[in-house]
Amino acid sequence: MSCPECPRGLAGAQHAVPFDEVNGRIVTALKDHGRRDLGDVMARVMVARCAAPTGAAVLVPVPLTHARHRRRGYNQSTVLAEALGRRWSVEVDDGLLARTREAPPQRGSSRTARAAHVRGAFQVVRAGPADPIWLVDDVLTTGATIGACAIALRRAGIRGIRAVTFARVVGVRSERSAEPDVQ
Repeated sequence: MSCPECPRGLAGAQHAVPFDEVNGRIVTALKDHGRRDLGDVMARVMVARCAAPTGAAVLVPVPLTHARHRRRGYNQSTVLAEALGRRWSVEVDDGLLARTREAPPQRGSSRTARAAHVRGAFQVVRAGPADPIWLVDDVLTTGATIGACAIALRRAGIRGIRAVTFARVVGVRSERSAEPDVQ
């Protein structure tokens, strides 16, 4: 499914499922309960419902803060990107983009706060591959995180940036986030 309101800086975005109670539990189990095996299940759903990259695309997982990565022991976006890469036969580059500073969790934050938390928080750390880059994340809520990643990639000269996520929060109209239980 294509994202009708793509975050700034993206050529396009798509998601496999709407964020709802059931899909939210799946995401939470992957993120907070060590259920890395769900990355493969989620990737199967993504492959079935999302168009595959064409050409020499590279999948780039959205990086975590160092503290969050240490606490979890893995990055759920990397788990998803690797599972997608195997299924789509697409390279995964987990070292292209880095989070340069810690930020508070996005969970429960307003749209404005989410954007402020991630503004300038990502950096391309080495020369990247040729376009296109596909950012991979578990959930797209307001687009603040993926948008901040896209800005960093564009500053490094990459223009063909797309995103693919497992879930998308649909209908976020208020200042408060519709996804209080995920980040």
